Amino acid sequence: MDDGSGFISMYVEIDSKSLTPPNEISVELRFFVYNKKKNKYFTIQDVEVKRFNALKTVWGLGRVLLYDTFNNPGNGYIFEGDQCEFGVHVIVSPPPTDEAGIGAVVDKPV
Repeated sequence: MDDGSGFISMYVEIDSKSLTPPNEISVELRFFVYNKKKNKYFTIQDVEVKRFNALKTVWGLGRVLLYDTFNNPGNGYIFEGDQCEFGVHVIVSPPPTDEAGIGAVVDKPV
C-alpha cells in the first residue's frame, strides 16, 4: 500500500472467496468525503480501471486528504462532535469479450 503518513487513506477490498483464478472483476472507483460546512463531497476518482482478482483484492488511495485538514472541525469534514461521512462508489465494468476466439464454420453448399 502507499505511504499515507499524514493523510487520510481510503481502500476497498473484495471478498477473495468470490474470486477464483482466472476470474477477475474490472471496476472504476470514486472515493468521497463529505464536507458539511460546504455541503459538498470532496471526491477523488481514480483514472484507471482497477482489476480485482484472487491475487489483488485491495485497491485504493494512500493520500486522499491531509489528516490535519480532515481532523480540524473548522474545515467541515468532522461535524457534530466526532462524526464524518465517507464512502466509495464502485462501478463494475462488464467482463471483456475475447472476440478473437469467437468464430463460426460455414459450409458452402455444393
